[in-house]
Amino acid sequence: MDGIPLGDDGRGGDMLELDSDQYAKVSTLVDKVPFNNLFAKVVLERKVRGRVLVDDGSSPSVCLIVHKYGMALLCGSHQNDSFNGSLRGFLMNDSLNNGSARWMLCYPEPWEDTLAILLGEALTEGPVPEGLEGRGESRTRHILKIQRVNFNFNAMTPSSKLHLPPGFVLRRIDSSIYDRITGAVVPRSFWDSAEDFLKSGIGFSLLAVDQVVSTTFSSFIVGNRLELGVETHPLYRNRGLAVYAATELIDYCLSNGYEPVWACSKDNVGSFKLALRLGFSPSTYHPYYVIPSD
Repeated sequence: MDGIPLGDDGRGGDMLELDSDQYAKVSTLVDKVPFNNLFAKVVLERKVRGRVLVDDGSSPSVCLIVHKYGMALLCGSHQNDSFNGSLRGFLMNDSLNNGSARWMLCYPEPWEDTLAILLGEALTEGPVPEGLEGRGESRTRHILKIQRVNFNFNAMTPSSKLHLPPGFVLRRIDSSIYDRITGAVVPRSFWDSAEDFLKSGIGFSLLAVDQVVSTTFSSFIVGNRLELGVETHPLYRNRGLAVYAATELIDYCLSNGYEPVWACSKDNVGSFKLALRLGFSPSTYHPYYVIPSD
């Protein structure tokens, strides 16, 4: 375990980083989180690279789990002043964070008030600046507080009612497609390698000739729950094309015993509308913290 230096606010305390063979020590903390914990669980299960930061190496009461994509989950006790002091420094000082955490969820609810006090004037509330709605990245030295929406899956319009537009084909992601998928929300951002994704993941791409137009893939799989990730090439956005690959993956989930999972920031209007079209309905809203990064 390595101690992370003090936060830039001068308050004392250490935040410790667990070695991967010690991740099980925080499993009970994560299991108590009733939403959006799949990205944290795949880190704990060592399916993908990440970081686990705690207050105590032997018996952690609080942890911050960071997935390689930059999503972070803060959970456990909000009353450890020593950990909280280092947490502020970690969130506000990119030299400590090293860009590993870019978005953060927290649980239980008292963390929201604790973070408001801890961050003070460094915390501001949304909406996300224009042009960043889909990514939620911060371009200031403030931490931006927005909302993340969790959805329940109810029912989907059968894919047989969808007919591909002329000139498009739908294909399962294989090695010939994997490296041609560009953007931020893509398999390489959520899986450690192409080999790992092609062996243990699943996804579909809509193509126009050799151009990958839109992709929907399993960003996380834990047990029988499969969370969907969606990316559409900028030249093809706002044309309703994401629905084809997304419908295909949901069909796959239903045929293979997986529960499809969807979540997005409230400001991501495109993702929100697509979720509704696919048969999801909003269930819960939670604070989502956008962390500044150089």
